[in-house]
Amino acid sequence: MNHKIMLVRRRFITIRPLRRWIEVIVISIITTTVTFFLTVKAFHCDRSTLVEPLESYSWFCPEGSNEMSLLFMGSGEMAVKNLFSTDDNLFNNATLGIYTTVYFVLAMFTLGIAAPSGLLVPCLAIGGGYGRLLGQALIKWEVFNSIDQVNIPTFAVIGAASFLGGTSRMTIALCVILIETTGSVNRGLPLMVTLMVAKWVGDFFGHGIYDIHIGLKKIPLLEWDPDREMTEVKAEDIMADHIISFYQVDRVGKIHIILQKTSHGGFPIISRKGLLHGLILRSQLITLLKEKAFQDTTDPDIWPKLDLSVFGKDYPRYPGIKTVKISPVIETSILILYLI
Repeated sequence: MNHKIMLVRRRFITIRPLRRWIEVIVISIITTTVTFFLTVKAFHCDRSTLVEPLESYSWFCPEGSNEMSLLFMGSGEMAVKNLFSTDDNLFNNATLGIYTTVYFVLAMFTLGIAAPSGLLVPCLAIGGGYGRLLGQALIKWEVFNSIDQVNIPTFAVIGAASFLGGTSRMTIALCVILIETTGSVNRGLPLMVTLMVAKWVGDFFGHGIYDIHIGLKKIPLLEWDPDREMTEVKAEDIMADHIISFYQVDRVGKIHIILQKTSHGGFPIISRKGLLHGLILRSQLITLLKEKAFQDTTDPDIWPKLDLSVFGKDYPRYPGIKTVKISPVIETSILILYLI
């Protein structure tokens, strides 16, 4: 769903600063309005005593705390801490259900806006909400004989691990983070099982949220393993019919024009008979043109030699082809590419 929202966002919001500013302001207003309205109208008074009660938690509940404010009115970290609380009666089912649903929808729209926002705390809060709700539902449905047989905080931690693991597809690192966060090594085995199952289920349906956004931004990231749909694809199915290549000895003007008209990162070097002799990178060609490493003769004795360090001095920000000016006089000069 976030992927579909991002596609719509790219179509209408684009990269114009004003539109992105307006989007951030609108989503902020909606988030603030919804959370405040639920805190005032959909609250339930909790009679238990908190370890560190805050004054704002007692909204409309003089003898206890406003459950909805425990989740919405504090920071995200405070909400996660309250969801992991050992107080089994801290939240009722309706509060958890409303909070998890609303937070899920808000996070789904917020991810991707032009504001510094991450996934760690929202995923922990959403997963902790439905995990705790499931534990309390098992008690209500009398699946267990007594409340002593159900550890509500463990359900919240496992729920948080399942949602964050399924969203990010993290396994070992996330397991270590959650164990250190909760300070309980006893939850290590259920966390490992949960994270592996979450990853398997997520991989069955598609890519993780980070991989989706990498694809949306068109970042050239090569995975270790190919996608499932690529296992039956042959090289001939994706090869281009017309290959842009250079001869071992080629004209400067031709190279300059091709670099201007294309965005390829590399070009094959072939002989006049069509045999492949190697590959030269775009950055290397631009460096050769910029350093004027060309002559009017193919005699290797008088050919200008470049030190290898010249090709890496501009790393990682290589200059573009527009920075290289070629006069008509030297367009007919030649580059001997097989000497590179």
